Amino acid sequence: MNREKKLMPLRIPTQWAVTYNHFYDVVPIKDEKVENGWYQNSSYFTEDLLQIIKTKHQDGHPAFAKQQLLIDLGYYPEACVDGKYVLQLVKPAGGEMDWENAEQFKSKDRFEIQAKIEQWLEQYQNCSQ
Repeated sequence: MNREKKLMPLRIPTQWAVTYNHFYDVVPIKDEKVENGWYQNSSYFTEDLLQIIKTKHQDGHPAFAKQQLLIDLGYYPEACVDGKYVLQLVKPAGGEMDWENAEQFKSKDRFEIQAKIEQWLEQYQNCSQ
């Protein structure tokens, strides 16, 4: 049996670019030997799991601009059984990325996160930002 971990499948439309992906289809395994409630497979539940950036097309090729929509996924607190996935949709504002007003979606369920990512990708597909 193949025990290789697989990335969560995502339907990513054109004009989006995955710049970082460590979002795996993995069930968390609680470490019973540790009292503080950490996962044995903690490397799959970190603050930096996934980033997807909206691109523009120039001359038929994707182009990255400083001010683009950004979808960011992390797990907080990192590797903790009390933690959850935190998905953020960050929009540009005033020449900077507006992390303070990012839209957030939180869940312990990786499939709910997968569905929300795909919803945002589709929802903002034709957005000019």
